[in-house]
Amino acid sequence: MFYVIFLLMFCARALAIEPLQEKYLVSYGDPQAPIKIVEYFSFQCPHCLALYRKDFKRVAEAFVDTKKVHWTFHPIPTDLVTVQAMVCLSKLSLHHKKIFLETLLEEAEGPHLTVLIMSKVMELLHHPILDLSDEEFLQNSDAFADAFAFLNQAEKISAVPTIRVNAKLYPDELPDFELIQRVVER
Repeated sequence: MFYVIFLLMFCARALAIEPLQEKYLVSYGDPQAPIKIVEYFSFQCPHCLALYRKDFKRVAEAFVDTKKVHWTFHPIPTDLVTVQAMVCLSKLSLHHKKIFLETLLEEAEGPHLTVLIMSKVMELLHHPILDLSDEEFLQNSDAFADAFAFLNQAEKISAVPTIRVNAKLYPDELPDFELIQRVVER
């Protein structure tokens, strides 16, 4: 019986999605909150932008600020803009990551404008990245290597935005305030 339990635990661990490093993530709220929500997103996903613009402030007020939820934004690097954002995020403190993320999610409109905004925000935060659009620079960056490793895992996030609430992934439901409220208040 012990071997069966060990094998099940090993398989569950082997099939789990290994997250990106903390340097690419942006978290809000109390890490000790009973509910941990990870939002897997892309800077080029219109649904991800809509979720942030339409519902995140409500979610934050209702659940994050009340210490019920610890929320983490986890980029899914399937597009160049998200990899470029990961390069930026890796250079910032948590406070500056929040400014960077919030600015991009509020203002992002197409890849070219988003990259211009990224560059400007990094400059304003005193972390300019002059070669953010240089393909060779990006291909040699830690963010590119980490994105490649993340995307080559056996288990994958198949759609964005997707949320994970504690250990449960919600891959088939488009997250919005109502879904989050429903899973938090269970």
